[in-house]
Amino acid sequence: MVVREPASGNDVRDLRGRLAGGFAAVDAPPELQYATGHRNFPGKYLLELPMYLFPWTLLVIAALARAWQRRNADHDNRSVRFALAASVPSLLVLSMAATARNVYFAPALPGIALLVAGWAQQIQQKLDRWDVRALRLTAALMLVVAAVVIAAAGLIAVISWVDPDNHAAYIVISSLGGAAAIGLTLAAWTAARDRAARALGCLLLAYCALLIGPASQVYRQVDRWQDLAKIGVAVKHDAAGGPLILLAPDETTRAMIDMYARTSVDRVPGPIDAAVIDRVRTLAAAAPDSFFLVLVPGGARGLDLLSGREPSVEAALPWRQSAGLEIAKSYSLPHGRRYALLKLKR
Repeated sequence: MVVREPASGNDVRDLRGRLAGGFAAVDAPPELQYATGHRNFPGKYLLELPMYLFPWTLLVIAALARAWQRRNADHDNRSVRFALAASVPSLLVLSMAATARNVYFAPALPGIALLVAGWAQQIQQKLDRWDVRALRLTAALMLVVAAVVIAAAGLIAVISWVDPDNHAAYIVISSLGGAAAIGLTLAAWTAARDRAARALGCLLLAYCALLIGPASQVYRQVDRWQDLAKIGVAVKHDAAGGPLILLAPDETTRAMIDMYARTSVDRVPGPIDAAVIDRVRTLAAAAPDSFFLVLVPGGARGLDLLSGREPSVEAALPWRQSAGLEIAKSYSLPHGRRYALLKLKR
């Protein structure tokens, strides 16, 4: 079976499938069965909520505890009600969806932020021991986060040292950001006992220092490792002489080709088995100038990341011989995806 459609599937049918498939099972072809990925189950968002709120999880708990304590007091609780109304319904709706991803929780975050902001204002007037514990434990978590991010920046620096990059800037930005984050976190720990506003400000600045410092360098390098635009442009150039057919493509491959190579391609759904290989031979015989793009399984892992070794592309595609194809070009991202552009063997 060959399906001709926009590579990313961004047509009306695909959009309706996404909207419906996110909440219920849809009687549709496999490519529209979005409920099969990122499956949800009752309570999944509640179980993962501490991770979504990290590293401010304990501050949210402290804010909820104070709101509960003041529920019957003679106080204006409209801000708390508004904050809950802005977050709890989203949480309930998402819990009923068929699919679940952390990014779906974003609409509920402003309400939670408002709840914490109200708590931060209240503790400046009266700070109890539970508030102090929440602030100090958050500072401890921030130290752990700083250690992990700094270690990741160091490991990535070792792995990517052979790349032609500005190592001096990488080291300086990561070091200054990491040092500032640690210093500010320690200041927050000290101020938590009697200067809540100062402690909160230091925690926020420490988080920003991590993002601007080592995290920005980590993201920058990882983004270079996952630069799919580079592969898409190369495929557009190398496959300009004939039709392009995607073999067993996933959503990422389809979107990459649609954005950077071609807006319309032929697609042979996977998995690659005997029937697909027969279909490939038929297509290649009908259009000898065709190109076949396939995602190459495997890649550099473990110690191979440090040595720069990668598994052979030829060994990863043993079926190409029976399909009568040869490798025209191969594409590889450092520690990322690999693709092979195949053509009819001459």
